[in-house]
Amino acid sequence: MKTMLKFFTFVAVLFGFSSISFAQGTQSTASATAVAGGRIIQPLKLIATKALEFGDIIKGENTVTVAANGSRTATNTDLLLTLTSGGKTPQAAEFEIEGEPGLAYVVTYESNVVLNGPDSATMSVGSFTTNATLTLPGIEETTAGKDTFNVGASLTVSADQKPGVYEGTFTVTVNYN
Repeated sequence: MKTMLKFFTFVAVLFGFSSISFAQGTQSTASATAVAGGRIIQPLKLIATKALEFGDIIKGENTVTVAANGSRTATNTDLLLTLTSGGKTPQAAEFEIEGEPGLAYVVTYESNVVLNGPDSATMSVGSFTTNATLTLPGIEETTAGKDTFNVGASLTVSADQKPGVYEGTFTVTVNYN
């Protein structure tokens, strides 16, 4: 009888372990923990600090271009005038941008820009260019998140353009890229 009791005890223990092992392998649910997060970044700020100026131009058909570096060229350079006193000095528009250090951005321009002059006369501006780096300086730089860039464009002057001062505005937009 002692042998029989040992045998049943052995079987009960063996059955108990096998049930535990079996139960562990058949769980019907599982769970894990994941990380969640986000980053709040500085909004972009853009300020125009200098106007785009095509300078003094003598009447006549021409396309005058001011490059982003401020240099001025024309299809008819004989009609460009540089006065020593009282003239309009050609220059590219200048913008200051501020945002999240190290992030890339893209620059876009208004497509239909018109300068208005005397007696409802107009001239069109287009073919905008920029010297923007397209990435804000990183945090390791002294100007972290701040940059300056220039914008140039071309002005179309017709052969019968009315003499006078022409002015208008144009919009430059920056977005994170």
